[in-house]
Amino acid sequence: MKQLLVLACGIFCAAISHAQSCNCEKEFIHIRNIVEKNFAGFADRVKALSPEVYKKTADDLQQLTRDRFSSDNCPLIINKYLDLFKSHHLGFSLATDPYKTDTDYISKRPLYPLSNKAFNVGSASASWEGNYVFTTDTLYSIAVIKDSTPLHDYIGVVLTSKIPTWKKGMIKFEGKRVNDSLLTGLLYMRNHRPKIENFLLWDNKNKIGGDWIRMGSSKEITTTYPKMQQWSSWPNLNAAKLSPHTFYMRIGSFGGNARQSIDSMLSVHAALLDTTPNLVLDLRSNAGGADEAWQH
Repeated sequence: MKQLLVLACGIFCAAISHAQSCNCEKEFIHIRNIVEKNFAGFADRVKALSPEVYKKTADDLQQLTRDRFSSDNCPLIINKYLDLFKSHHLGFSLATDPYKTDTDYISKRPLYPLSNKAFNVGSASASWEGNYVFTTDTLYSIAVIKDSTPLHDYIGVVLTSKIPTWKKGMIKFEGKRVNDSLLTGLLYMRNHRPKIENFLLWDNKNKIGGDWIRMGSSKEITTTYPKMQQWSSWPNLNAAKLSPHTFYMRIGSFGGNARQSIDSMLSVHAALLDTTPNLVLDLRSNAGGADEAWQH
C-alpha cells in the first residue's frame, strides 16, 4: 500500500531567485501530478467527488493560475486544490525567508485599479466594505471592497502607506465568505510574505481580527502598562514578578523581528517560568505576526 503523502513543496513567487516572474501554472501542475500519482487517498476522494467534478474543479483552478494576479495568490489557488482532499496529510510550505523582504518580487506585484468608490465607502457600513486603519501603528490604511471571484468575495486594498514597500493598490488580504462575519483566504504580511488566514468581522462590524479598525468608528483602545524592563528596542515587550505566585509577561507583537527579543526575555526568566505557579500572559493589542516568533 502506498505511504500517506505529506506534501512539503518549497514554492512560489516570492521565493524565486533573481526576481524571475512566478510561473504559478507550472507550480500547480507540479503539485497536481504529485498528488495524483502519490497520494494514497486520491482514488477514494475522486470517487466521492466523482471523476467529472474533480477534473472540472482542478482544471478551473489551473485556469486561475494564468490570471495576472496569480503571482500573488498562487498559494491560495494551490491551497484550494489541496482542500479538495480534506486530508491533514496534504500541505505545503513556502520557500521564503520570513526575516527578509524580496524587493524584486514586491516591485512586480500587480496593483488593483482603485476607483473613487473605494474611497467613499461609508464608515457606518453594516457589511465588510469600508475604509480601515491598522490598529497597532497606523502605518497604513486599506479599503475593503466587494470583489467576487472564484478565489475571493472581498479584498483589502492599500489606500495609504508610510511603508515604502507598500503602494496604493496593492492587495493586503483577500477572503472568501464563510458567513456574514468570517472570511477565509490569504493575508500578505508586512514583508509581503503570503499566509493562509481567516478574517473575523466583529465589535459591531467595526474591526477585522486584531489588525484593522473601521475609520470613523469608536476610538482605538489605548492601554497603559506598568513600567518594566524593556527588552532590546522592541516596544511593548516586558516582564515582571507580580508576587511570589504570579509572573507577568507582556508581548505586544509576534512580528518576525521581535523573535530575538522574545527569546531573550524567555531565556532570562526561564527559572521563574519553571517555578512560579501562575503566569499572566498579556497579549492585548497583539496583532499577530510570524509563526517563528510564537512557536516556542
